[in-house]
Amino acid sequence: MFRLLILETYIDMYSYINTESKNINLKKRCKPKKTRKSL
Repeated sequence: MFRLLILETYIDMYSYINTESKNINLKKRCKPKKTRKSL
């Protein structure tokens, strides 16, 4: 049971970090596109 709990928390952390990094990447990609449109 204890191992399973650690595994679940690890998966949660991993997925959270994954989504956070994806969000950061999306923000970085969106910024240049916006500036290009305005220019």
